[in-house]
Amino acid sequence: NEQLKESIGCESIDTIQLPFNILDNYNQRGGLLEDAKFKGKEIQTRSIFLQGLFFIAPTELPIKLLPLKKYLDRIIDISVHYNIPIEKLAIQYVINQPFVDHVVIGVDNLTQLEKNVDYAKESLLVEVFQELNDITVTETELLYPKNW
Repeated sequence: NEQLKESIGCESIDTIQLPFNILDNYNQRGGLLEDAKFKGKEIQTRSIFLQGLFFIAPTELPIKLLPLKKYLDRIIDISVHYNIPIEKLAIQYVINQPFVDHVVIGVDNLTQLEKNVDYAKESLLVEVFQELNDITVTETELLYPKNW
């Protein structure tokens, strides 16, 4: 967030790319991203699947990531309750943020790309969006894969 603050204040920067996802979410960066948009910055997001963490079964987490289990369990609960696949939740959560201009994601094959594009065409229900926004990770150092 410190680098984001610096970027917002720098007039020569017009585009900011940063990680943003269900865990590294509005609670972590929202106000700053709104400030960036107010200053006319283009916002590009990446790591919407948090390096694939959302697809690891919580029982299979490495020991170092066990503190994130409760948040991953919450995402699974929301996915099951609303019958929305996690990858769809992850894409829709980010793509439907009013301050996000572009989402950068990697894919392994054409089928995956087509599925992701289909997911991006839909919107989340307001209550689903709010439940995801309410997830507040306190172990913020674990939101950075370099710390894994």
